[in-house]
Amino acid sequence: MPGLEALQLRAGLASANNVVRWPYVAENHDLEPWLSGGELIFVTGITWQWQLDDYYQLIEIAEKKAASGIVVLTGSALIHVIPEPVLARADKLAVPLLEQPFSLPMVRVTELISNAIIQADMALHSLRWLLLQLINSSTPPAQLTLMRAEELGVQVSQSMTVAVVNPISIDAAQLHRWQYSLNKFLALSDAAIPLLEFHQGWLLVVENEHKSDHEQSEMWSELLRQLESQGLACHIGVSQCHSLEELNIAAKQARQAVEFIHYQNSARVIHYADLGINQLFAEVEDREKLRQFCQRTLGPLFACYSQEFLLLKNTLLVYFEQLGSARKTALVLNIHRNTLTKRLKKIETLTACSLQNSQARLCLHNALVMEALALSSLDNRGQDENN
Repeated sequence: MPGLEALQLRAGLASANNVVRWPYVAENHDLEPWLSGGELIFVTGITWQWQLDDYYQLIEIAEKKAASGIVVLTGSALIHVIPEPVLARADKLAVPLLEQPFSLPMVRVTELISNAIIQADMALHSLRWLLLQLINSSTPPAQLTLMRAEELGVQVSQSMTVAVVNPISIDAAQLHRWQYSLNKFLALSDAAIPLLEFHQGWLLVVENEHKSDHEQSEMWSELLRQLESQGLACHIGVSQCHSLEELNIAAKQARQAVEFIHYQNSARVIHYADLGINQLFAEVEDREKLRQFCQRTLGPLFACYSQEFLLLKNTLLVYFEQLGSARKTALVLNIHRNTLTKRLKKIETLTACSLQNSQARLCLHNALVMEALALSSLDNRGQDENN
């Protein structure tokens, strides 16, 4: 940045692409309660006599709280140089550590950084608005919309992977850390499309022209691992599109995938392409019909989370996966054949469906599969009523 050429990156090169959310001047060494992620921490030495252990503690806190990096002012009687062991510790934990000459006024540095952050946010505001209009539209975008997107730096004709990240739980104290971590992921992926808020979570879009299916899957699994290492638990639904014109469809598919994870208790990352027959159910516009079918077919088992009924539904799924073989089902579940027989009879009683009838088996299997979508329609309807 013009005006900050005197700053030098001394350690933590591996995390040099960290996103700076805001500058923060440290007045003591115990900053953990005040950091929420993305801060660039400035150490002046004016209000605290910094010792090696203080530096170590600060670096560990910065790594733990996902701070962007640390800037140490040197060349004064307060802090003459950055000790070599401190640089080594920053390298080890991949925390960027920069050196700023004391002669460079702090007020000038923080002003330049703050203005740059504000200007970048303003520049992204128009693009975010345009993309959200495009994503939430049920019709293909107009040519003028696509032209405007290109003017704002987005390539219209490119293959993209789209992911919906839904936190399992979140509080206000974690919000900045979520946004910082996701923005950092996008920066490392050279994404042209910024982070977007989307249906109780975020939408991420990255180019995938040069990535195989395995590389794409591993990319989102790695993001999940990074978030979990910071105590940020989530579900990730993934889809893809071949141009910006299809972004609204891909976003809808990724959302359906993440809803499937939530209600089916399946893997924490899932691609829309792996939903199988659920893709067809997801395209049914009248979700009330799905709900009615599931409720009519499953009876008391529908939308019930008691231990007994969850056990029965899991038993039924395994029974279908084993093509109706009682012997194989009992083996997979590690239960006696008599126990299995009692469970299956209980299911028949509750659902009023005979497992000896092929149509009844087909209806039960489909109802179990589409239950997640039916339940998501109930949740969405409840949210709409509350709004």
